[in-house]
Amino acid sequence: MTNTGKKLPNGEAVREFYASLDMIEDYYWNKGYRKKAYLYRTLKEKLGWRMSLESFKYHFKRAIESNAKSRSQSSASKTPSTLEVKNSTSEPIILDPTKQSEKVVYNGGNKNVESEEI
Repeated sequence: MTNTGKKLPNGEAVREFYASLDMIEDYYWNKGYRKKAYLYRTLKEKLGWRMSLESFKYHFKRAIESNAKSRSQSSASKTPSTLEVKNSTSEPIILDPTKQSEKVVYNGGNKNVESEEI
């Protein structure tokens, strides 16, 4: 099937793309084909696609890149923060009461700033 330059019938590019979605995801995620144009050329030769590169990029963005964002957000929400990791032990945090006088507390809200200090 060679590209004759004619426009594909309505929905044909969508059918070609989603019919081979498993293979596209395999090549993209597992085999390392990260450049869309290179992935498109490789699969076009292998599968005999008639869709254009622009159609491929459009459907790729909607199907795979949107999944990648949701994957990263869900994995980020599952990873514990450093605060949770540090406080994951059941032992209480004990502050040294002898060093209370050494604490420096910034109380910037109560200080009147003069124009010369700015």
